[in-house]
Amino acid sequence: MKLTSHSRTLALAAAALSFVIAGCSNGVPLGPSDAVPQPATSGATATTPAAPTITTPTATSPAAAVAYTDLAPIFSADCTPCHGTRSPKARYSTFSYATVMAAVKAGSTSSALVLVTQPGGSMYPFLSGDRAGKAALIRTWVINGAPQSR
Repeated sequence: MKLTSHSRTLALAAAALSFVIAGCSNGVPLGPSDAVPQPATSGATATTPAAPTITTPTATSPAAAVAYTDLAPIFSADCTPCHGTRSPKARYSTFSYATVMAAVKAGSTSSALVLVTQPGGSMYPFLSGDRAGKAALIRTWVINGAPQSR
């Protein structure tokens, strides 16, 4: 079955929603780092690779110093061409801090901006250069309260 662009968008939205719904309510952050290792299903001696160690920045770590002013060049280069001031796609603009905040719930990894910019998210392929690094900066910024400036 060939998927249309609309079908792919709906499938990605459904996957993101199911991911959010499946998240823990005990404060465990949602996102790609929350993958649960699956047990081996065969009787063979399969080895499961060790889960990567992921450190979430704290309010006192240097990563906590990420501010919108640090991300503005990323939004300008990678997002604003489609999500600018004139007829922004999906009616979402990344032109200013105020407009970016429409998709941000400060401190929440389930913010729409975090979900769409992480690996597997619908906007992740549009990040240029070091996608993983940019996605991590966006996530860190949101987790640490999404400050406008330092």
